[in-house]
Amino acid sequence: MQFVECLQSSSVHQSPAFNVRRHKVRTSLDLELDLQAYNMQHTQVTEDIATLKQVKKRLEEAKAQGTVYQSVTFLGEHGR
Repeated sequence: MQFVECLQSSSVHQSPAFNVRRHKVRTSLDLELDLQAYNMQHTQVTEDIATLKQVKKRLEEAKAQGTVYQSVTFLGEHGR
């Protein structure tokens, strides 16, 4: 902590960029929690992509067989 206090009182490091970075000191716990949150979000997005690929495949198969309702075809063609 003394090092941080020394830097805060130093007039050499008073640039705006340094002031912004000084207030964003991150601990290893902060970084670990961020990593866990990122990994959870990544997993969810990956699962969502897999689900959307399955839906797209089913829509394309149904469309090829001519069994898709008009509203479902509309959604499939417009990427929703």
